[in-house]
Amino acid sequence: MITLPVTEKARKEEWKTILAIAKNNEYPIHVINNLKEKLTIKKQKHQRHQQHPIINQHNKKWVTFTYFSPIIRRITNLF
Repeated sequence: MITLPVTEKARKEEWKTILAIAKNNEYPIHVINNLKEKLTIKKQKHQRHQQHPIINQHNKKWVTFTYFSPIIRRITNLF
């Protein structure tokens, strides 16, 4: 319900269905509400992270030097 791209009306209907199922199975409603809140917060954090990714994570590059010599050592020290 939270992660699917549905309309607000469909989201409300789905929430009613979830609450009805929980009630019919004698599951505590407050637990369902807490879970919904936690998942909503997690989704919001994920969206913010995607809007402002850490630049350094995307710019990392790895290089492997197969030979060892003083020149290669100097080059690797630069990095």
